[in-house]
Amino acid sequence: MKKQGQVRRMVTKQEAERSTTALAIHPARVRYIKLGERGKWEKECLEKGIIRFGFDSANAERFPLCLQRKWDELTQSLYCAGQE
Repeated sequence: MKKQGQVRRMVTKQEAERSTTALAIHPARVRYIKLGERGKWEKECLEKGIIRFGFDSANAERFPLCLQRKWDELTQSLYCAGQE
């Protein structure tokens, strides 16, 4: 709400974008998740906050690990599968 005597200032598009940008982050490590061939699952995954696993990574033990948020065990399962 504008107070009496206060002047509104026009802002540039760049200033507006900067003011709504999230704070900078400085991750120690970054992971890449391929969301389907040519990104076909990208929109659904981002909208729903989910990760879709493809056929190459599916097995009976991994889905329960995801549900239980056992990320270290899931990582180990995927790592071991790559070593076979």
